[in-house]
Amino acid sequence: MAIRWYEMGDFNIQLDFSQAPGYENPQVIYKIFDQVRRDSRTTSWQLIPSYTTLTISYPWNQSLQNVLEILQQYLEISELSDGGVKRYHIPVCYDEEFGPDLAYVANFHHLSVEEVIELHTYPDYRIEAVGFSPGFPYLSGLSPQLITPRRQTPRPKVPAGSVAIGGRQTGIYPVTTPGGWHLIGRTPLTLFRPHNNPPIVYHPGDLLHFFPISRAEYDQFAANPEQSMSVEWVT
Repeated sequence: MAIRWYEMGDFNIQLDFSQAPGYENPQVIYKIFDQVRRDSRTTSWQLIPSYTTLTISYPWNQSLQNVLEILQQYLEISELSDGGVKRYHIPVCYDEEFGPDLAYVANFHHLSVEEVIELHTYPDYRIEAVGFSPGFPYLSGLSPQLITPRRQTPRPKVPAGSVAIGGRQTGIYPVTTPGGWHLIGRTPLTLFRPHNNPPIVYHPGDLLHFFPISRAEYDQFAANPEQSMSVEWVT
């Protein structure tokens, strides 16, 4: 097994899967993340999965040796569960009001606006990481026909719920924040709810699927801010 690990200051380690044969699929990392976080011995750990790494912060009263012994139980690829993943369905309104860069993306790729929407809503996107701002999902799976360099000048204020494209990725801004990705639509759902437990319902490794809605449907969703995302298990 060629999984490497590094100490990152006191009580932090990072597992690096980038040179480990058999672990090339990021979904393997997410399965390890999911199984480790369900272990009753790891409730005080903070786990941060990403494309090729899993970073772990553990409490001062646990030794590094103890942490490694627990992890070793979940690192054998032959032992990983083949269970399903969650797929969340996200409504998006692609009207010009919410997608001021949609026409630019279409023109950049010599496509119609309708073709961009069709291409954007076709795939299941995998959450590779959550970060930048609370609940921001970095999504892989964007059609190569929609890969668009980021804006040269970031916006100082991107509205919460904005759906955007940046390079090879697409994502959602859950809170109002600066941002340099191209805005192509907006979801009426509230993705980050700081007073809920958990404040974010999805995790790295889960799937997101966008579906288009009209402006009238957007208003209907927005009138019920507590409405939750539709979710299903897929195998």
